[in-house]
Amino acid sequence: MPALAFCATLDTMHLGTRRFAGIPVTAGTPHDATQWLLTRAQLGVACDVHLLESNGVATAERDKYFFELLCGACLVVPDGRWLEILTRKSLAPLHQFRGEDLFRSLCDLGRDHRIRHFFVGSTEEKLFSLTTELESLYPGIELVGTYCPPFRELNTGERESLSTMILAAKPHIVWLGISTPRQDYEAKRIATENTVMTVAVGAAFEFVSGDKKRAPAWMSRLGMEWLFRLLSEPRRLAKRYLLGNVIFLWRVLRHWRSDNEAIRPHRGS
Repeated sequence: MPALAFCATLDTMHLGTRRFAGIPVTAGTPHDATQWLLTRAQLGVACDVHLLESNGVATAERDKYFFELLCGACLVVPDGRWLEILTRKSLAPLHQFRGEDLFRSLCDLGRDHRIRHFFVGSTEEKLFSLTTELESLYPGIELVGTYCPPFRELNTGERESLSTMILAAKPHIVWLGISTPRQDYEAKRIATENTVMTVAVGAAFEFVSGDKKRAPAWMSRLGMEWLFRLLSEPRRLAKRYLLGNVIFLWRVLRHWRSDNEAIRPHRGS
């Protein structure tokens, strides 16, 4: 199907939202979310996409600017298993859509529509592993650029340099695989300044490239993937998960009554 016809067909699609812990999250299925994103990527509109799991909810509790960013985002995707578990019996259940699965879906399906991808990641070695793996998994995928930011906030010159690279490469999607909330702030800025879709996918780069192992399926189904990651990197992740899980539960409970409302049309549709 020609690109313009594809866009026209799907542009009428609506994604519902509901609030989870006070944050508007898409209640659409993974399939619908994928098609919605493909459409807007081809249209070349500014769109910042964020993944929400327990750590993101805890961060929103501590950082009001991060909470405001999510509330004003183009799309927030329910990445965490507990978002699905806790809303399963509600009027507007959420459907978990892992960052890795979203990433793989858009890389795969995007080939038919000549979607061009640009990656912002941690190191040149990891980005090389990622692009090599993607070219093997999805022959014909269009990879148009990579950028490795320093392990700190970008300065003005670095932001201008990245914007110049993005404008020259003309990607449909800019992927950010750094860390929350840093990647989310950058995703918002890049989408706005470069009029492009940006997706903050966190550790998805490392899962796809094989640099990190996924939790066993049974742990993921039970919502225990956080424990697997904690045991894999206890020193780095202990505070995030042990304290963060308490903050997550506290925020969910505080917003429980107000969150359970009927699904409504997505404001970006």
